[in-house]
Formats: sequence, C-alpha cells, structure tokens
Amino acid sequence: MTKRFNIAGMCRVEEHYMLPPLRRVPTVMELVERKSYFIIHAPRQVGKSTSLQAVARKLTEEGRYAAILLSMETGAPCSSEVHVAEDAILAKLEQGKGTDFDPVIVDALAAVLAPQV
Repeated sequence: MTKRFNIAGMCRVEEHYMLPPLRRVPTVMELVERKSYFIIHAPRQVGKSTSLQAVARKLTEEGRYAAILLSMETGAPCSSEVHVAEDAILAKLEQGKGTDFDPVIVDALAAVLAPQV
C-alpha cells in the first residue's frame, strides 16, 4: 500500500506519512508508571488520538498493560446523569463502536480476557 497524508481520524504508521507520535507526549510514559492522571488538551486534528494510540501500543507491547483507547463522547448527552453516561459508554465498548483498536492491542486483550483453562 502506498503511504498518503491523512486528514481525518487516527494516523497509522503503515499507511500514513507522520511524525513519530510518542515525541508529542514525552512525559506520558512516566505519568503512567507513577499511576498519575493526565489530560491531553489540544485543537482538533493535531494528533491527540494518534499519540495516545501509540502510547497504548507501547504499553501493551511491553507486556505490563493491556491498554485501550475509547471515546467518552458517547456519554456527553447524558452528562447530568453519570450512570446513564457510563452505561452508554460501556455499551459502545461492548459493541466495538467508538473504538479504534490497534491489532497489537486487540491480540493482547484477547489473551488477557480469554477464559483460563
């Protein structure tokens, strides 16, 4: 497949021209190790999701975490009722919608969630 410039959605290194995404969030791995919360706030289409997907992949490949990335936008219309928002977000996750799982992460999650024999 020939690489191209992506103008919508997450970039994938195999498909798109892009800068190394982990360079955009140099302290996130340290924050994860310290079990700290963090927020990434930036304008649309600057690489937030792409960078977080790269962080999730790296964490999963290292074998200590099975990291996923999912959107909380599903719960926004229900923000005054937290339990309704949570139910909406979890339903989307269960359906596989509102997610953009990297194949490495899907494989790791399958291994973690597989029934133990």
